[in-house]
Amino acid sequence: MSWGFFCDVMVSLPTVALARAWKSRTDDRAMTAPIFGFRSAALEEAFTICPDEEDQPNLRLAELPSWCEATGGRSSTTTRGDASTFRATLILDRGGDPWIAKTAAALLRAARGVGEGYLLLVNDGSYSGEDGVLLRLEGDETTSIAIPDCRPLVDRFGPALFGGGELPTAHEVFDLCAGMPRSKKSATKMTSKRSTTGAKKSNPKRT
Repeated sequence: MSWGFFCDVMVSLPTVALARAWKSRTDDRAMTAPIFGFRSAALEEAFTICPDEEDQPNLRLAELPSWCEATGGRSSTTTRGDASTFRATLILDRGGDPWIAKTAAALLRAARGVGEGYLLLVNDGSYSGEDGVLLRLEGDETTSIAIPDCRPLVDRFGPALFGGGELPTAHEVFDLCAGMPRSKKSATKMTSKRSTTGAKKSNPKRT
């Protein structure tokens, strides 16, 4: 049975540090397993290992924006002074390439010690198990937080990805992950079904 998770990664760091990060690859960033902190080992594996390839993909971090575009996601980079903020939001489907989450985690790792950010993986309502996790980076410390209820987050990310709505801010994401009550504005129901763009032929060529 297929399932999907919203993946939302945001990092804010010096522009020169982001430029260095773009030149690196996923495996250049040492990450100790389990990376995300899911209770399910199978779910953790789905977001870190490509089952179709003996030699695991080692994507350049700079490929994240193109993966977003290929899967109907959204990405942006904003620069103010000497600092830049990059954000990528997409749906990771079991039938596609959910292991892209590992590259997103590598980008968060690249901001360690020089910036801040987070990586959110939240059940879109199609998975019968865990609701999701939030990895939050502050300084040198990354904290994994289990999401108590995915529904408030789905209410925000569904319309944003499928209907062109506004993405929640970082502070709104943190509040929703903490289980704070939804406002009337954020209680919008999804009006479009999630995309199941799992076909590998639609994905950009890895280099």
